[in-house]
Amino acid sequence: MDKVQPLLWAVEVALAAHWQDMGVTADACTGHSMGEVAAAVVSGALTTAQGAAVICRRSRLMRTVAGRGGLLAAELAGPQAQETALLEGPGVCVAAENAPTTTVLAGDLAALHRVKCRLDAAGVFSRFVKADVASHSPLMDRLTGPLREQLADLAPSAAGIPLHSTVRSAPVGGHELDGAYWAANLREPVRFHDAVQTLAKANDSVFVEVSPHPVLQAAMEETLAETGAPGAVVASGHRGRDENAELAAALGRLFAAGGRVDWERWFGGPARHVPLPAYPWDEQHLRRPDAPDPAPRPAGGVTAEFPQDPGAPAVSLRGLVPVPPVVHLRALHEAAAATAHEGREAGASFVVKDARLTAGAAAVTAAGGPTLRARLGSPLDGARPALVEALPGAAHGATSPLTCLTATVHAAGEADGPAPDLQDAVAAALSRCHDYQPAGRFLSGTAQRGYGVPGAYAAAVQHVWRRDGESVALVAPPDGLGQAAWEACLLPLLAAAPGGQSARHAYHPVSFEQVRFDGELSPQVWVMAVFVPGRAGARARADVTVVGAHGRRLAEFRGIHLERLSESPAAGSRTGSALRLPEFAAHLVEGAVHAPRTLASVLRGALTPARARAFANSPAIPAPLPANAASGRDPEPRSGHEAEEAPRQPEGAGPDGGRAAAGAPAGPAALVHGAARLLAMAPDGIDPRRPLRDYGLDSLMAARLRQQLLTEHGLVVSVTRLLGGESAERLARDLQGAEIP
Repeated sequence: MDKVQPLLWAVEVALAAHWQDMGVTADACTGHSMGEVAAAVVSGALTTAQGAAVICRRSRLMRTVAGRGGLLAAELAGPQAQETALLEGPGVCVAAENAPTTTVLAGDLAALHRVKCRLDAAGVFSRFVKADVASHSPLMDRLTGPLREQLADLAPSAAGIPLHSTVRSAPVGGHELDGAYWAANLREPVRFHDAVQTLAKANDSVFVEVSPHPVLQAAMEETLAETGAPGAVVASGHRGRDENAELAAALGRLFAAGGRVDWERWFGGPARHVPLPAYPWDEQHLRRPDAPDPAPRPAGGVTAEFPQDPGAPAVSLRGLVPVPPVVHLRALHEAAAATAHEGREAGASFVVKDARLTAGAAAVTAAGGPTLRARLGSPLDGARPALVEALPGAAHGATSPLTCLTATVHAAGEADGPAPDLQDAVAAALSRCHDYQPAGRFLSGTAQRGYGVPGAYAAAVQHVWRRDGESVALVAPPDGLGQAAWEACLLPLLAAAPGGQSARHAYHPVSFEQVRFDGELSPQVWVMAVFVPGRAGARARADVTVVGAHGRRLAEFRGIHLERLSESPAAGSRTGSALRLPEFAAHLVEGAVHAPRTLASVLRGALTPARARAFANSPAIPAPLPANAASGRDPEPRSGHEAEEAPRQPEGAGPDGGRAAAGAPAGPAALVHGAARLLAMAPDGIDPRRPLRDYGLDSLMAARLRQQLLTEHGLVVSVTRLLGGESAERLARDLQGAEIP
């Protein structure tokens, strides 16, 4: 605690400074619990050194009472929470009011367990916050005196940015933030709901949560809905995602919601306007004709042709739709298998080694319906030289066969043995990969990197679990695609790219060290992938193993060498990605508001247009941190001030999961559509016979879904039921009778 809280404080202050550097200043700021220390620094009431002294001495004292209490987040309104605490007695009190129906209780652990049992019996959602200190409760009384003494020399100044206190539920000028104030900050309840309500009513506001991961976004959205005030909530970033891209996207959402941005600060000076020519653009094809194929043709041996379906869906990469490399590999395998069937190498299995894609392979597109020809030469020392070529007409301007891939085909040795049973390997990989990604979120990430995954392949990737450098996926290969169906088994490799540069760029394969096919695809397969980026990030090496439902290996791709595609023309921007603002921001919401709007900035709160220097956030006492129901993992030990990750919004959703567009489904269908929007999935990807928690719905998502159903459709359902074991179909039926009259 005495290390984590100062670290979070430092990150919040740094993030606020980064927002200012991006061109956004705040009209007001507020903080939640320990986040109020960061808010005080951002407002100018405390210097950075003074803020560091407050957070370090506060957290050091809190460590001395660790293990003597806890926190319980509950779906209760403030008055209900007060009644619940009174029923239990002096051992429990209300520690924080975060939203109209979200509060946190603090006190003795035994007493909190009794409260939770009563709430569970009444069907009220509650969950313990992962913290072992009952902050904002009478258990802090023993610390208030020492904290006042240790901060006796604190000399706060007048705040340069208005600061709204969540201790006094009122604006403060800055001079009040002495040792006595910070003792009250530790002991008194957090009135965050009142602060957001007051700021929202004062102006049309965009609330910016300045934290490394959103914790109070759902609470602020619920408060805005309750007040009826126009406004939006923007998160600064999400755990496990690229920071530069997240902050650039957050700036775009703020701008689209009506926030004013000083673009000269973003661009480092006035943007130069370049006149465009008035005449129409002309087309001139500058690509040179394909050079004569220098690749050697294997003499003799086997030749087999494989026509490709021009209407078959195919995965694209930045607009190009080449024939998937796995199709070339399967062509070699099937040609070798045909040789064995004819009796020349009866009963043999084969390994394709040193398979290299040629530069011309990208010119052979799936849309052209090419015919591929696999050619295997005469055996030499147990290996056959081999190649796959596209017959004339497959590529634009090609008048002779175009070599796509060269390799050698080897008969599998006795040491290789039969395909191994990999059930234990799959289980071990699942135990390592804790980050569950619903299919929709996985596909959204691939689209942002330039991959276009059509419907047949999109439906194939059903569930993905990952960690940096490794992924496991359950895949249902599409029917009717022949050799190309194997492409679905290579898609989960994209989820294995570690965070940072590797996860932001598109890669394409250039060679395979070793490939073998042990069996045909089954209706469902497990795919295990490993991704190892090179030092400079321009290259990577990967392995993929496909396992059938019976546990036997179906295919293995070892030593996949990948190269990163060059940056788009937008490269070199401050984000190091293709995101450019304000163009990107304006694209987020078509017809974005251009009229000036007052923007409040709450560090964890309100950010506004013209002024505002910073905003700070607070990670103290948020919503609870449950385990990810879909991944089956337990939450990692943290500071006790985090909650689950809010998902990236799918295309077409509001920038922060706000009100659905006109024509959104009403009635029971709203449940499935709302859940799909939060989970970044297509609605038809949710099986109504299964609980929503099976798809990764966590407590923060459930709180947002409950609020959306209420405000957009007048439907009432509790967080407890949304996270429970009832099927979506059962919940939807019950919602028919749960509308507000």
